[in-house]
Amino acid sequence: MKTRFLALILLIALMQMACALVGGAPDATQAPVATNAPTRAATQPSGQAATQPAPTATQAEPTAIQPAPTPDQSKAPAGPASLDLSDATLFQITLTDYTERYLDQIEGLDPGNSPFTMRISLETRYQSQPSTAWYSINGLMGDEFKTDSAIVDGQLYTISVDGSCTTSAPGDPPPSPYTSLSAVLTGQAQQVETGVEINGFITDRYAIQVENLVPDAQIELKETITDGDSTSTTTTTIHLQGTGNLYRARLGGFVVRLELADSATATENDFFFAPGSEMKSSRSFELIQTLPDMAPIAPPSGCQVATTGGGDDAAYPMMDDATVVMQDSGNLFYQTNHSLQEVQQFYLAEMVVAGWKKTNETTLGMIVVLTFAKNGQSISITLMETGDTVSVQITPE
Repeated sequence: MKTRFLALILLIALMQMACALVGGAPDATQAPVATNAPTRAATQPSGQAATQPAPTATQAEPTAIQPAPTPDQSKAPAGPASLDLSDATLFQITLTDYTERYLDQIEGLDPGNSPFTMRISLETRYQSQPSTAWYSINGLMGDEFKTDSAIVDGQLYTISVDGSCTTSAPGDPPPSPYTSLSAVLTGQAQQVETGVEINGFITDRYAIQVENLVPDAQIELKETITDGDSTSTTTTTIHLQGTGNLYRARLGGFVVRLELADSATATENDFFFAPGSEMKSSRSFELIQTLPDMAPIAPPSGCQVATTGGGDDAAYPMMDDATVVMQDSGNLFYQTNHSLQEVQQFYLAEMVVAGWKKTNETTLGMIVVLTFAKNGQSISITLMETGDTVSVQITPE
């Protein structure tokens, strides 16, 4: 682990020096989250409060989100009798805090002729206040292959299948299968019911026929699985077929839910189901508003958060503008815009406050290595100045 971290800090240092030669050092404090999902922002679904991650021991108890008052939906007029599915505004979401959910369920008989259900789910909550954040839960066949991910204040947290936590630099929210639907719907849909309440929205229901799906309609569902030090992304192609319903919000005019259902006969390739048996599938894509009493998104339960000031074996002091690049297994690697001397003096003071005793200090040009000991344990803190930033690597010995 120490060798991997040292290689990483040297690689980033070389990349920064190269960037400085062609146009200045990069802004290490920039968090791309707020600009990567302009139409997404989400909420926890009704009845799903148990999936909301609890705050870690290093965090203050969050204050409940207070969304802006919702206009009176009962006064909004009903939608048109015929809905043009090529209208791009159908999937332009005007919400600021909500959840997107995709659910795919196939029911049939397993090879032993017992009832069997295969379930795939992807749920992502988006938040704009008190800070931009998102929280995603991916599940295949229930919780058997479940992963949790969250970005909070520009920091990515991932709980893997085995329950371990990985912390790294921010990334984009997972691709949304919901917003991909605009490319697979076509033609006109007829209104069949008005004033239907779906997930807190007043909607009108439109019938979806086979001809409303473009030929060979399909979307891609991506899942990222983290296991220890490795992360892999799998892509599942979802073929859309059958008939169903589309629910359009009266306020905003966007699709709140799309339901599709069909049946097929299992073949030898459908090894979860008995060949020749009937498989009934149902798929839904939907939006859910944030509940007024929902707590803000927090790192998944089980993720430790390094904090500034004080410190112990699991939480080291960091500079106030730290941008964490990697954190796992007691290792911490981040970048700061403070000078090398400022960072050096910070650790010489803060580590003593945290109960650590300095055992060695080495300076080699723009690199400073500090070692500390406490309760029979030893850690090294390597500081490297590259351009306008200083990289900090904390590694247990």
